[in-house]
Amino acid sequence: MSLELKSPDFTASGNIPKQFTCEGADISPALSWDAPPAATQSFVLIADDPDAPVGTWVHWVLFGPPPGKPHRYFFKLYALDAKLNLMPGATKKDVERAMQGHMLAQGEYIGRFSR
Repeated sequence: MSLELKSPDFTASGNIPKQFTCEGADISPALSWDAPPAATQSFVLIADDPDAPVGTWVHWVLFGPPPGKPHRYFFKLYALDAKLNLMPGATKKDVERAMQGHMLAQGEYIGRFSR
């Protein structure tokens, strides 16, 4: 099942306004999604940049973009049938490993930014 993830701050695959980047206030854009499956117990939200020169740069995982060509920023939302028992500071890999077998639905929203 998929979740429809959206933002009032920029269009899907559109440019992310500077206020949501390191060149502005560096705040997170607003995100919303449609109703999750009834069995949902928790959510995971990951924001990463697969176009970074050093490989995928993980900006944040919830339970600063380098210069050059425009980068795509993926906001990925997962509805889970369980709560994750992870300590603060868990890495993206830790979270992805812990949520295996618990994903009920997922959604993705992409934005672009370049300096």
